[in-house]
Amino acid sequence: MRRPQTLFVVSLLAAPLFAQAPVIEKIDVSVVNVDVTVTDRAGNPVRGLTRDDFEVLEDGRPQPITNFYVVEHAPAANIAALSTMSPEPDERFRRRVLVIVDNLSTTRYERDQALARLEEFISDRFRGGEYDWSIAALDTHVRMLLPPTSDKQAIHAALAEIRKGRTPRLQLAAESETAVVPIGRDATGAACDTITKPQTQTPGCFAMDANAREQTMASSSPIRAIVEATRAFAATSGKKIILLLTGQLLPVDWGMPNLELAKQIALMRNSVIREANASNVNLYIINPEGIAAGDPSMYWIARETGGRLMPGNNVEASLRTFDDGSSNFYSIGYRPAHPEDGAYHRIKVRVKKGHYALHYRDGYSSVPDNVQLERTLQSAFGASMMPSSGIPVSLVFEQPRDTKGGVLVDVKTIVPADRLQFIQAGEASVARVDIYVSIFDEDGHNISLTRLTRDANIPKGEAQAGTFAETTAVRLAKGKQYRVVVAVRDQLGDSVGVTQQLVRF
Repeated sequence: MRRPQTLFVVSLLAAPLFAQAPVIEKIDVSVVNVDVTVTDRAGNPVRGLTRDDFEVLEDGRPQPITNFYVVEHAPAANIAALSTMSPEPDERFRRRVLVIVDNLSTTRYERDQALARLEEFISDRFRGGEYDWSIAALDTHVRMLLPPTSDKQAIHAALAEIRKGRTPRLQLAAESETAVVPIGRDATGAACDTITKPQTQTPGCFAMDANAREQTMASSSPIRAIVEATRAFAATSGKKIILLLTGQLLPVDWGMPNLELAKQIALMRNSVIREANASNVNLYIINPEGIAAGDPSMYWIARETGGRLMPGNNVEASLRTFDDGSSNFYSIGYRPAHPEDGAYHRIKVRVKKGHYALHYRDGYSSVPDNVQLERTLQSAFGASMMPSSGIPVSLVFEQPRDTKGGVLVDVKTIVPADRLQFIQAGEASVARVDIYVSIFDEDGHNISLTRLTRDANIPKGEAQAGTFAETTAVRLAKGKQYRVVVAVRDQLGDSVGVTQQLVRF
């Protein structure tokens, strides 16, 4: 994801006013940003580096560094020490943390112990106000329990709700009877080849293959849920972090004899990495059950998104690692020579001298801001993750009309005209507005997303007052509940407003 750096606007009057909308072209000079955490052999943040100490490559080609910022926070042992520190220096680097508690692959005991350590961390090291927390629970999908807030009392209340809930457990290979059998062999020690010689396999090999398939299928839903969580951040600014408390989400694919399943697991792992990097989200993963129940897929997901896998049983130490890594980093920016081509581009960062460990996202998707907004609006709780902006949005639902198989409803989107940015275009002032209407069913699945682009026109000499309204027709099933999310984006001002409403007709 790129960050707009400079904006030029050109307007041409194509025809007499109201006969045809003027052509408005916006040119973004964008910067690709990559946050780099540098640590020494002991895992401590390395301070004092400058722009000249780094080199950046995209797809193997060196890139001149155009932007360089240092974000540093001194370590603090308790809230008294934190009180002497300054708040986040720049809103661009404000931490926005989504805690996802995995109820599928962790035991209730280990989960609750980890939550207790997290609550102590929030009480002792988080003052409130310097960054935002949101809380979600993961089972077959992600359930948002708390939208972004710095209210410590609200955070504690959301974590308490998780401890009260039911926690079904996802059984994976590390806990199954076949986990003690060497990969690629059955219980007798005979080699398994479930791809090229399935007819020669012993019952033990068939059982291993069936078990691996079942585990992979069980993993698909939580993996999709994590992908959806990363998309919720796509249109959000700041230092975006998912703090995932989980056990083993994916079966171990290293040495797996079933190449088809190994490929499927790799695809799921890579989907999380690419979606997180497209939204510029770091995944910090805490495995409270320790390294014995670890998952190599989680290692690569954390590593290639610029986060960290912390598999030890000491959750308190893991939280300190998370805090240090997410609050001490170098933000490096460069302008790629290519346009926003929709492709995934690889990033490589090096420190020219010294032996350090670097943590950063390994790539990004070169897509415009409107595509990032669409990704957010297709996430079940994307609207909840978007910060409030300067465009208030209100909705009016007209009387539904019966159609075959459902109802047709007109949704009127209304915004104050004085919150839009207008430019002079001939005999009128014009603002260009994108309207997104996203609809979710009662299970949280996105069933449609519509985007419209319209012009708001003010005749010359008139005040910029009143409202801008646009009506969109949506088709819904009768008697079912839906959540309608509407976002309005001012193309010229790059500001966004969003609202949502539950409806049933």
